[in-house]
Amino acid sequence: MSRRPTITVVLDGYSSLVRGYGSRDMVQAVTGRPPTYSSVRKGWSCQEDTARDVIAVAEARNCDIVITGGRSPRPEPDQRPPHQPEQPDPGRGLW
Repeated sequence: MSRRPTITVVLDGYSSLVRGYGSRDMVQAVTGRPPTYSSVRKGWSCQEDTARDVIAVAEARNCDIVITGGRSPRPEPDQRPPHQPEQPDPGRGLW
């Protein structure tokens, strides 16, 4: 019994990543030129549209596909301080 190859696709906005056995050939089949390897991220760097086309090629080749997304930035906290009701000045401005 043979295992099906697993292709991992990281969709991260404008710069996506494809990795796994045969992923280089799939990216090259879609774009027509050899892809650039990202040694820091350990995979083949491509555009998101290319990565989506690689997913279709991997499905056609009967591969297991793992699709993940990049880390999204944390939402900005509300910059306003929480609303506090007006309190009378106990010292009336005097120390």
